Amino acid sequence: MSSGRRRRVLYFPEWFGRNQERGIVDYALQARWVLTSVSDHGGNSEALRSAERYDGIITLIRDPESAVGQLVKGVTVPAVDLNDSLDDRTFSRVLTDDHAIGRLGADHLMDQGFEHLAFFRTTASGQMRDRARGFDDQVESRGRHLHRLTAAAAGLSPMGRSMDRERIQWLTDQFLRLPRPLGVMIQFDSMYWNLIRACAEASLHIPEDVAVVSVGNVESLCMLSEPTLTSVDPNHRRQGFEAAELLDRLMGGAKTPTVPRLIPPLHVEVRASTDIYAVDDETLRTALQFMRENFRDATLSVEDVVRASGTSRRHLYSTFEHQWPRPIADTLADLKVTEAKRLLSTTAMKQYSVAVQSGFSSEAQMSRAFAKRLGITPGDFRSESPSGPGVAKAQLADQENKTIAFTITEDTYEAALGGVARVMVLKNTTNGELAEILLNTPHGQNRSTGAGAVGGLLLRDPGSDELREVLPHRGVVTAGLMAPFANRIRYGRYLFDGREHQLTCNWDESQTRMTRTGQHAIHGLLPQEFDVTSQHATDDSARLTLAASFDGTDKGYPFTVDVGFTYCLDSNGLTIEVSATNVSTTGQAAPFMIGWHPFIQLCGPMDRAKIVFDRRSGYNLSVPIGVGPDGPERDSHPSGVTEPSTDFTDGQPLGERYWDDGFKATAGTRAVSRLETRVLDTSNEDHSPAAVVLWQDAQCRFIQVYTGLRDRGLVAVEPMSGQTDCFNNGDGLKTIQAGEVWETAFGLRLE
Repeated sequence: MSSGRRRRVLYFPEWFGRNQERGIVDYALQARWVLTSVSDHGGNSEALRSAERYDGIITLIRDPESAVGQLVKGVTVPAVDLNDSLDDRTFSRVLTDDHAIGRLGADHLMDQGFEHLAFFRTTASGQMRDRARGFDDQVESRGRHLHRLTAAAAGLSPMGRSMDRERIQWLTDQFLRLPRPLGVMIQFDSMYWNLIRACAEASLHIPEDVAVVSVGNVESLCMLSEPTLTSVDPNHRRQGFEAAELLDRLMGGAKTPTVPRLIPPLHVEVRASTDIYAVDDETLRTALQFMRENFRDATLSVEDVVRASGTSRRHLYSTFEHQWPRPIADTLADLKVTEAKRLLSTTAMKQYSVAVQSGFSSEAQMSRAFAKRLGITPGDFRSESPSGPGVAKAQLADQENKTIAFTITEDTYEAALGGVARVMVLKNTTNGELAEILLNTPHGQNRSTGAGAVGGLLLRDPGSDELREVLPHRGVVTAGLMAPFANRIRYGRYLFDGREHQLTCNWDESQTRMTRTGQHAIHGLLPQEFDVTSQHATDDSARLTLAASFDGTDKGYPFTVDVGFTYCLDSNGLTIEVSATNVSTTGQAAPFMIGWHPFIQLCGPMDRAKIVFDRRSGYNLSVPIGVGPDGPERDSHPSGVTEPSTDFTDGQPLGERYWDDGFKATAGTRAVSRLETRVLDTSNEDHSPAAVVLWQDAQCRFIQVYTGLRDRGLVAVEPMSGQTDCFNNGDGLKTIQAGEVWETAFGLRLE
């Protein structure tokens, strides 16, 4: 193609896709294509017979054996298909993620409280099979009851009008047979009338008896039906845009990708067909419906929900705890986040306007909610799910008007125990929040409180709006990282891969402190200097990555492992991401464990504080070999005996006794992928400080609680990937194979 000539592109779908075409037009305008669109259910096939006069083609083939399908297979110019019916894998494909569509529909129904669910299938196409499989997988993963509604298995044709009577009668019989209330997902919007007729003949009501969610979000079908239809927006406009973008690269000489590009669904557009909560308890149903109708009011509080429910606070809290998967406050926040996601995806509204329209009191509050539930900022969510040029323009405008709120700077100070500490300071300049990360181990400090440690964390209390010292700032105590082992290895000896290894012993059990010589090894082998490998500050966060290496020269740990620590300060507090890579060139595996030792600064005496473990999991206490009434007397290593511990789930006072105890979560990682432990402080009569929440991902299932510094008002709640002495007992020990990368994450926030 000569320089400056506009590319000529043909859009020829076998079936009309209005929103896909809009996305293609969006890109064509941007790329200055000459676009010919023949989008009339096949149209005039002569356009395809002269395909060579075009530089590229975008198609949507329903039937590969049709005349259009056969013509498309014969074209020699670059082509992108929007469906998965063609067997010819030389075609590039941009497809909706139908498995994700099915999961999203299932989640919506289950979030409404439905226990019995079914996917109504009429066709056996790959696209519909994937939607049904996603629906089924999600229902089963959440432990609900899955029922089958497959018309084809009953010998009924997919959509033929000649079998309408038989299909509706079959559906009527199924609805009367299945338990109710029933949540049903259908393949596409045009099938809804079948369910309306079947429910009417069975004297059932939508959504009280049968709730329906569909796919397509075609307004003429969804809005004009009675009741109106809830539908998943499959993001067809983005599909068309990305198909055009891919075709542009192919016309420029790029290679044809071997796997299809999948476009995630946009959101669920909730309408009357699912506007109900399928719960038996009338009080719970009243509270949920009240929140659904009023969540956009930023002043709405839990107390308002209690009053609307007509019951006591204690009774409503108990009802939510036993009959609903989330507490009242979380349910309310979920409604706000869902609405914000919809507005971010489908409008060009400014983010602060989205926050207000979604019921948040501020853009910052919305950002915290997104970070907690989605792990990303609202801006990131919008950029990952554009729905058209209006949103893209809004993103550009937002970027032009924003200033960088977060900064990363280097600083030094005289350490409390002597020497000069070098730190990287991650700071939010708009509210003063900061985290300081040590780059070195100052003279007089041991390696577990030096390089890589968090030397201070200040976060703004969401209740009082005051800065709070969550982790001691530039004090004697730091929040140290420990690798490749944490806590103690008994006598410093362990057996791995058939060989015995002896670590340097640096823990004196009789003096309960670290020494140059001792009986046991403790707190890992991290070096005294860390390298900064990357740093990035934006208006949403500050991210710093440090690197360290175990080079195999330590006789007690002759393994080669590179470790990276990424610290992220954002509106959701501090996150630490850990990656460990076995860089052995001889194929040698390496034992590994990680631990973090954050000392949380209480606002008052310890006897006014308590700790609450994650209620979604049970916990086993690891019984140490010997513990005295006021502290460790002999050996604090695990005895091999565990005891179920339930006290902590309802809160346990921290000041009643000495704690140096290890716990292991018993819930599976699929059921509870992220554990959260809360430290509650009631030291202020007028205002209770926000809870400190320590979270840890599925790779860290162990927690050590230590109150040895109670005189300083400090409690350590330590996430660990393995048990104390796991190099010997194997409980949680990770064996990293050569070339393998192992990752985990944990963090702190206030709520």
